Amino acid sequence: MNRKLGTYKTSPNLSSETLFHFTGNFETLRLIMKNGFQARWVYEKLPGRKLAYFTKTVCFCDIPLGLIKEHVNWYGTYGIGINRPIARTHGLSPIMYFHSKSPKFPNGSSKRTVDWFNEFKFTSYLKQIRGKQMFFNDLYEPFWKWKTFYNEREWRYFPTYNKTNVIKYKKETELEERRNELNNNNELPYFSFEPEWIEYLLINDPKEIEGLIKILKTKKYEPHFDNLLTKVMTFKQIRKDF
Repeated sequence: MNRKLGTYKTSPNLSSETLFHFTGNFETLRLIMKNGFQARWVYEKLPGRKLAYFTKTVCFCDIPLGLIKEHVNWYGTYGIGINRPIARTHGLSPIMYFHSKSPKFPNGSSKRTVDWFNEFKFTSYLKQIRGKQMFFNDLYEPFWKWKTFYNEREWRYFPTYNKTNVIKYKKETELEERRNELNNNNELPYFSFEPEWIEYLLINDPKEIEGLIKILKTKKYEPHFDNLLTKVMTFKQIRKDF
């Protein structure tokens, strides 16, 4: 008789030992594997105010593998999962979710409020619990979907030299235009990682495994090839089996 039977933890996990970063296409995944995670400008709307802040960061989700289907539907069916304990030692940290009635944060969109958030050391860690996220159709016309951001349990990496800017806005399309302008340069920093950090490699379709193998055969990854190949999963597998 196996005395271990009945002793394993079977309750669902609310978080994971892996931090996932998702992207929308294989080429971006290839660039991440080659260069590291690029810290790009993002904006976050501050709830209950016509204010938003811009900051350079790399975003990750602290969610179990069995719960990622919703998130790949929003952010893409390609991704890398890195070891969370190792990521912590390199400065990654969870963000703070808040809402329009959260205490201790100033209301309104006055210059005084803008100055307060600009001076607050943790503004770049703030995110609304729930809100509308903007997308664009094939004609580049904006549309919005409601999302509970709190479910992402987001962690962030920030470059050593980073600046957070809080601004007023009238329409969110202004923020999107500004974000594109900021990201349209070649001086965005990278967060490099080692092959040993990788817990999962996610691709969309089994047909793409050959392209991934070419990456794993490069100088950086080849010594870890056999181990990394066991970390590969496809979105088709996840959609079917989880």
